Parts: sequence; structure tokens; C-alpha cells
Amino acid sequence: MGAILTVMGLLLLLVALAGIGLGIYMAVEPKTRASGKLFAIWWVPGVAAASGILMRDVVTFTVGSVCFLIAGAVMVF
Repeated sequence: MGAILTVMGLLLLLVALAGIGLGIYMAVEPKTRASGKLFAIWWVPGVAAASGILMRDVVTFTVGSVCFLIAGAVMVF
């Protein structure tokens, strides 16, 4: 069970870091600067959720997941 959580945490961490990197890359272009900033900021709680999985801390995972969902809803609206 521990190995599965570690792999899931690492995969989520890699996806979140890739999302932040993509957002920073988007923010370099003047046309997509605002969207890139929001996209990068949206993935920061994903890093928190991934670290919660890796540390096996339920509170960190829960807070990171809730913040990620709220940020996603803000992006949609």
C-alpha cells in the first residue's frame, strides 16, 4: 500500500510541477500573460496535495485538494 501511495504522490507531483512550468511558459508571452499566471497559480495547491500524499498527511492532502478544486472552479467561472 505504501508503494502505491508513493507512486501516486510522485505522479501527481510531476503533473503539478509540469502545470506550473506550462503556466510560467504561457506567462512569458504578452498575449497569454494573465492566463499563464492563473494557470500556474492553479497548480500550486496540486503540489500541496501531492506532498500530502507523499508525507501521508491527511490534513495536507485534504486542504490541498479542496484548494485545488476551488481554484479550478474559479478558472471555469
